Amino acid sequence: MPAPRPLFRRVLLVLAGFALGLVLLTLLDIDPRIPFYPPSHPHHHHQAYYPLLTPPRPDKLSTSWPPSAWLSARLANPPTLIPELLSAPAAQRPPALVAEHTAPDGWAPSERVVLPPLREWKDRAPIRGKLGKEAGGQVPRVQWEGFAAVGWESEEERREREERQRGVRNAFLWSWEGYKANAWGFDEVKPVTSQPSSQFARSSPFGGYGATIIDNLDTLLIMGLDEEFEQCRDHVRQVDFTYVHSQSGTLPVFETNIRYLGGLLSAYDLSGDELMLQRAIDLGDMLLRTFDTDTGIPVAQYRPGSYPSNPGSVVLAEAGSMALEFFRLYQLTGNQTFFDVAQRTEEYLFGLESTLGSLLPTHVALKSKKPVGGTYTVGALADSYYEYLIKIHRLLDFRLPIYGEKFSLAADDIFTHLLTLVPASSVGVPDLLILGEQAAQRASPAPLPRLRAKLEHLSCFAGGTFALGSRLLGREDDLEIAAGLAQACFDVANSTKTGLAPEVVEFDVAAYADARDRPVRVVPEPPAEPWKVKDFVGRHIGRPEIVESLFYMWRVTGERRWQDMGWRMFTSWARLTRSNAGFTSIHDVRHFPVLAQDNQESFVLAETLKYFYLLFSDPNHISIDDWVLSTEAHPFKLSHTPPPRPNAVWPSLAGPVGEGTPQQRWFQWREHEHFRKGGTSKRPPSGGAGTGAGAGTGVRRVGIGALREGRPPKKDGED
Repeated sequence: MPAPRPLFRRVLLVLAGFALGLVLLTLLDIDPRIPFYPPSHPHHHHQAYYPLLTPPRPDKLSTSWPPSAWLSARLANPPTLIPELLSAPAAQRPPALVAEHTAPDGWAPSERVVLPPLREWKDRAPIRGKLGKEAGGQVPRVQWEGFAAVGWESEEERREREERQRGVRNAFLWSWEGYKANAWGFDEVKPVTSQPSSQFARSSPFGGYGATIIDNLDTLLIMGLDEEFEQCRDHVRQVDFTYVHSQSGTLPVFETNIRYLGGLLSAYDLSGDELMLQRAIDLGDMLLRTFDTDTGIPVAQYRPGSYPSNPGSVVLAEAGSMALEFFRLYQLTGNQTFFDVAQRTEEYLFGLESTLGSLLPTHVALKSKKPVGGTYTVGALADSYYEYLIKIHRLLDFRLPIYGEKFSLAADDIFTHLLTLVPASSVGVPDLLILGEQAAQRASPAPLPRLRAKLEHLSCFAGGTFALGSRLLGREDDLEIAAGLAQACFDVANSTKTGLAPEVVEFDVAAYADARDRPVRVVPEPPAEPWKVKDFVGRHIGRPEIVESLFYMWRVTGERRWQDMGWRMFTSWARLTRSNAGFTSIHDVRHFPVLAQDNQESFVLAETLKYFYLLFSDPNHISIDDWVLSTEAHPFKLSHTPPPRPNAVWPSLAGPVGEGTPQQRWFQWREHEHFRKGGTSKRPPSGGAGTGAGAGTGVRRVGIGALREGRPPKKDGED
């Protein structure tokens, strides 16, 4: 037989090499459609990939699953700290103000918005709930009693805990310095391109008040970063809450309450800085206008200086998640109005009709008080309403028992109607205990639809909330359910190639007898996935809910496995999302290497990294027996808790309060130039109806000169 020709031999070699490459890609589970950039490449920050260098130290958690097919991804993503976070980044002092983002020297807006007086509503139902003078009985302790014992942790355990805590703090500083250097004063920073999130946009994500700054005032204090806190004080002094950088001219009321008002209140509780309380009162006074409706229910969108229109329906989480912050503002100021508006809202919600026990759907009509659609869920659009029932009960020292009663009723109905077991699809994989959802019914009685076994990342707060409730209300059986919920959320994250949780996953339980009973397995051969999945939204934006529940489970039980779960999640997240100016979002947690998205929410620092830090803190630091943490993880001091800094003296700042930040001036100057050059805007004219539910009418403005001279404001259109 003649020897093969050289050309034929070369073709065989090429085909063999191609086949070998496909085999390697399959074994290493690498998607060839996603480009790989080595660390030296300028586009390396578009993905996070760390090759196998040295074997990691043994993982404290079981590695018998996820499936062995994902072993390469897991080995490349061990529970160890990446080298970049072994030390803190260099500090950028003072914060950078980018020249291209500042208005010309001497320019100032010619008019300011002033707030209208509150209206009187004679047809509103009177408030039934009145605070008693004394606490409503002995408040049980929540944290594990073993923490009080001498030597509750060994020296080795302490060193490990503190090493982990330093790694989290360094991660926060990396993100914080990236924001300071590239987006100071803006709401958020883009971590890949190192640009402000709204530098040339017509709207800011949260009104343009500087969300990352105000949302993280307490984080800085909790982490002992007092110099950084001091650098934020001038920004807090300057913010003009009546100017909203929004194309519609309106601000999101719920987000403004939990991020800004909650951030200022918590900063005051932690620092004793009167400036923080003063600005909280300023913002709270403006937000009072959002309750100025015929029902007393706050509107979802509000244009400062206007009277809100009456909303026809509400989103449960938005309307029902204002009270904790307003009750704390009442406690600090003694202003009864702050208490009354929040209490009236809660009582109105308590009176709404339901077709599923005591649970309320995500959308409710205010006039008929009946469900108008949506779902019964503890996930999006409903979550913080249920969370705040037990937290309000604790903040008020049990002085309004209705909140404890409503939480207990809700917990019972949640466990009856929404709790479901998702069976594993193969041996060695745990079953999942999750809270699903049911479609809201317009009439009752009516046949209930089948429960959807849908797990949202947002609903993963529930494990921590039910653990808190189990201790405060003596519902000891709830702690086992809370542990199962927290464990399931971690298991779902741990089952992905990245070790990070998806936004939403809906499980296919049609192959089993009943999702709410112990399943009868009918699948003849186990599929590749640990559970049968019907729908999967793989986006990951650094949400805090899972680590929040891990934090509560650790503080309530003292079991270190919750810390180990948190460490695995943190190291995976830091390794795969760290970028030039912070930490990115991920397009799909099922893909490894990851495809980064140029987005970093303010809650990544304010909640996610704060909970990670507290998970590895001394348990007496922000003890949940002394503080109540809001839905944005802002700690509010309880009545018996001594001030953390009783002798703190914060220097006075020059300049008027609320004059506007440099970034707000820049936004206003750009709008002024846009109109001067003949541009148009979708922003409604002054006095227009606005956009969004209850945006408001009749904006009141006054010239800067009139403000200085004390002249009364006039409505738009008046001479």
